[in-house]
Amino acid sequence: MRDALRETWQRCVAVLQGRRRDLDFDDELQTHLQLATDELVARGVDGEEARRRAAVAIGGLDAAREAHRDARGLPLLESAWADVRYGVRRLIKAPAFTLCVAVILAVGIGANTAMFSVVNAIVLRPLPFAAADRLVWIAPDTRDEGMSARTYPIRVVEEMQRNSSTLDGVTGYFAFFGFASYTLTGRGDAERLIGVPVGPQFFEMLGVAPAIGRGFTAQELAPNGPRAALITHATWQRTFAGNAAIVGQPVTLSGQPVTVVGVLPAAFDFGSVFVPGTRVDMFVPANYAEMREWGNVLAVVGRLAPGASLEAVRTEFRSLMPRIGTNLGTFLNQTAVITPLEEHVNGRIERSLLVLWGAAGLVLLIACANLAGLLLARTSARSKEIAVRLALGASRSRIVRQIVTESTVLSVIGAGLGIPLAYGLVSYLKSLPGLSLPLLHRVEVDGMALLFTALVAVGSGVAFGLLPARRIASGDSQQSMRDQTRGSTRGRGHARLRSTLVVVEIALACVLLVGAGLLLRTFLRVQAVNLGFAPSQAFAMRVNTSADMDRKARHVLLREMLRRLRNAPGIEAAALSDGLPLDRNRTWSVSAPGREVRPGETLLAFVYITGPEFFKTMGMRLTSGRDLAETDRSDNEPVMVVSESLARALYPGQDAVGRMAQRGPGLVRIVGVVSDIRQTSLEAQGALHMYLPYEQVGDGGLDLIVRSSLPAASAGTTVRRTTGELDPTLSATDLRSLDDLIERAISPRRFLVWLLGAFAVIALVLASLGIYSTVAFSVGERVREFGVRMALGATAADISRGVLAQTATLAAVGVTIGGLVSLWLARLMTALLYETSSTDVATFVLTALVLSTVAMVAGYVPAARAARVSPMAALRNE
Repeated sequence: MRDALRETWQRCVAVLQGRRRDLDFDDELQTHLQLATDELVARGVDGEEARRRAAVAIGGLDAAREAHRDARGLPLLESAWADVRYGVRRLIKAPAFTLCVAVILAVGIGANTAMFSVVNAIVLRPLPFAAADRLVWIAPDTRDEGMSARTYPIRVVEEMQRNSSTLDGVTGYFAFFGFASYTLTGRGDAERLIGVPVGPQFFEMLGVAPAIGRGFTAQELAPNGPRAALITHATWQRTFAGNAAIVGQPVTLSGQPVTVVGVLPAAFDFGSVFVPGTRVDMFVPANYAEMREWGNVLAVVGRLAPGASLEAVRTEFRSLMPRIGTNLGTFLNQTAVITPLEEHVNGRIERSLLVLWGAAGLVLLIACANLAGLLLARTSARSKEIAVRLALGASRSRIVRQIVTESTVLSVIGAGLGIPLAYGLVSYLKSLPGLSLPLLHRVEVDGMALLFTALVAVGSGVAFGLLPARRIASGDSQQSMRDQTRGSTRGRGHARLRSTLVVVEIALACVLLVGAGLLLRTFLRVQAVNLGFAPSQAFAMRVNTSADMDRKARHVLLREMLRRLRNAPGIEAAALSDGLPLDRNRTWSVSAPGREVRPGETLLAFVYITGPEFFKTMGMRLTSGRDLAETDRSDNEPVMVVSESLARALYPGQDAVGRMAQRGPGLVRIVGVVSDIRQTSLEAQGALHMYLPYEQVGDGGLDLIVRSSLPAASAGTTVRRTTGELDPTLSATDLRSLDDLIERAISPRRFLVWLLGAFAVIALVLASLGIYSTVAFSVGERVREFGVRMALGATAADISRGVLAQTATLAAVGVTIGGLVSLWLARLMTALLYETSSTDVATFVLTALVLSTVAMVAGYVPAARAARVSPMAALRNE
């Protein structure tokens, strides 16, 4: 073993010292040669003859040198290095070809590297928590999209914690944190901070420790305990300028002193994991005592106990949840679906990302097919050279290895150009406003992505280099010699192979175009849905009054604020609401009085705590009855406005206006019916909504909504000035357009369509290049044939039609194959489509027309050149 290691080490050193050792060996060889020559001369042999005999005795000088190199070094490595040097020299002699191939590969490899970076960060890598594979998400088994149907009451969560033996812990966060916010004052302009109340052991369960300071203590988590806050790293940098002295100091939040006890690490981004697209500034202890009677409030996370499996937890909870429901006297939330937290986070976007990654792979395959055709054409010109080398004793495997090495060098150059492209694409994706993808913040071209790039580069080089290499090296050397002589034509085998590669390119491009077309039609139909409200020129800003302000004074202040805003220049309407469409949501139960409600038949409606002119401000249509009015106050009859869908559900076939609805223990009069709006997504329609006056229900934070003819910046200045004059704590800085809500809701689809469309366009361009190069090379090979045909009476139009017919045949075969493959693959995309069939005829027909048109355009230039062939010049050149 020791001898083998020593020999290996000596061979490695010899490779590094190759030049010096060659010189030393040459000196030694010349010495031996001279001694042998002198000995023969002393025997009377003539000088020249003596030197020849001495060289023969040694076995040949070149052979001796090669044997010495093989004995001392690493022959395979040195041979590969020689192939690399030879390939680089050949590529330098053909700069146009090298640059063209490198750019094509840069696009294909760069796209794949970028998509791998996205998929790796969101799908492949574990969540950024300790032992993330043991974290689970617990939610009721329901199809209702409202947050209230996906959360649990405090009492239920406490029962889970006490009675589960398969979970090491159960905790959660207040899922409706968006309905309340905190106004930071005393540090310059008032600033709105979004805080998330979290349960005991929340950060400990995730394995997240503060970067500075500490976590919450038991006293701070207890009812009426000291007020404390953990701030995010981004908030620490933005609001507190990264000053570590803020830890342990009190700040004023909504008029109350709160101690900042710690700063969370920069790597922890709660929003990107649990609520993508939502900004989170800090965390506070959840007041379980206050929340206990609020109903469903907690989004729940658990950790598997040591030795427990996911299936064991599911089995336990199937029997545990009904017992909890019976003990607590509720027929709601008797079920629990246990899923890995990782699946909950990325499950909705995983299919889309894998489709995009597959599309990027198809682009690379098209590029490889294209380059295989180019390399085949280029190596065809070397047929005579390769035939000569084979005749002189070179092995076919050696020639194949050399050609594949050259293609791999090309691929590595392309990868080098593709890496900056991948960096740029990833940076662009991360900077897209409103893109709500989970874990987007950790997408980067890291070491794993670079390793993937290296593997793709080598694989691509072998893929597009091996086919032409084997084709050239396995040919008949004598036939190759004849094919290179004057008057001969190329073998038809190469032409068929190039045509096959073009058909493959067209088929793959067809698959991408069909996929992009189906998603584009879906995207356009989603954009065209009737939202039920008009987001354009509408803006919202969270307003919070001081916490110590009583309810009556608060209502007076809000009424005055609305009055001033409605009279402000450029403000067309203003209203208040605690929620916005396509944003945060909650549902409350509602029923018609006297109607028996059986378990599972409860009507859950999305709730808006709002006030006068809300529908006017939002651009919603009141279909019957009246709007909420200034007189709808706490000392008057409880009223509400309902959506058309809720009116039909409560009183089918009847007019709901003037009738009563059961909400909780009391009755509420329906005074109006308003058109339906899209609540949880643009695709989901027919949701139930009810709108209650904020002076009759609740005292939480509200959004000020204004409709203005002014630009966003001017409208924001007007709103902040007006609210700030009334109360500095009302004025915050985050005025947002309602269009942003639409953009955030549609951003995953836009992201999918944009990228897949870009890949389809690239594929179309590559396919057109493949068609052009193949037809052009075929025309160049058939010049003599065209000359003979034209000399025998064929017209230029006949020649041109023949070339275009060849192009049309390639396109027809490729489109047919691609269409059939697309029919099968499109079914896998059904879940991504909206009001679009996976066999949409218009998409398939349009794809066929686009590909056929592009193919004919690509084939027109070679066809026109063929028509200009001079019979005399063609025959004379032969």
